[in-house]
Amino acid sequence: KKSIGTQRETITMMNNHYNQIMYAQQQYQQPMMAPTSADSDAYSGKSAETRHLKPGELSTGTTIMAIKFDKGVVLCADSRVSTGAYVANRASDKIAQLHDHIWCCRSGSAADTQALTDYVRHFLAQLAVETGRLPEVKVAA
Repeated sequence: KKSIGTQRETITMMNNHYNQIMYAQQQYQQPMMAPTSADSDAYSGKSAETRHLKPGELSTGTTIMAIKFDKGVVLCADSRVSTGAYVANRASDKIAQLHDHIWCCRSGSAADTQALTDYVRHFLAQLAVETGRLPEVKVAA
């Protein structure tokens, strides 16, 4: 059985989730407004990634980056997983280790990319056992 405090927390979480969904639906149902002079300014508080969006459109892209330097590569990724206007997870790990020295950045459907990286991780581990050598990056790719 749940304690009263836990039930209240669950109800609060459900209400917050419901309110986020209602807010997102209201955003889609609002009529399109004629652009004002501030809206037509390309630099009116919008980032470079969202300036091209029309009113009512959402940016759902992932930001991932790899920077090469003399001793290796630095991988970077944002952490939010979104479903339309709703942020489903604010702390997702989009950088996955495939083998000892092979990593990848994931973008797209979270479930699909997790399944694919799991498959590649297991394939590379089996290959390393069978050959007795570390797998090459081109094999992982």
